[in-house]
Order: sequence, then C-alpha cells, then structure tokens
Amino acid sequence: MKNYLLPVFFTLFFLSSCKKDYVCECTYSSTEPGVNPVTTEYNFYKMTKNDAKSKCIKSYRDYTSGGLDYKETTDCHLK
Repeated sequence: MKNYLLPVFFTLFFLSSCKKDYVCECTYSSTEPGVNPVTTEYNFYKMTKNDAKSKCIKSYRDYTSGGLDYKETTDCHLK
C-alpha cells in the first residue's frame, strides 16, 4: 500500500501545480493623430504558462484612414 501512495501523491501534485492563473497586459497604440495608447488586462485562469503565452500575443496592423497610412500595434506580455 505504501508503495502506491508516493507515486499517486506526486502525480496529483504535478497535475495540480502546472496550471495557474495568469494576467496578460496589452497596450494598444496607433500612429494616427489623436489616438491615445490604451492598456488593458486579460485574465487567463488555470492554464499552463505556454498556453497563456500563446494567447497573449503581440500584433501589428497597417491601415489607411482618410487617405493616410497608419500603423497600429498591440504590445502584450504576461505579468
């Protein structure tokens, strides 16, 4: 009986400790005049760090407004 308790304990410990809650902080900014940067936080519950990182990503987008070209950036990172 004792031989089975130790592996069961470690299995439960590792399964429960791998998933945590993470906060992703994203700052949205644009080169368009009059657009101020905005920072937003997103909560990810009971995820592995790699899964949270893949959801918390940076992105870039070029767009045209009023005949002028602008860049929009989203800078995200885990806190």
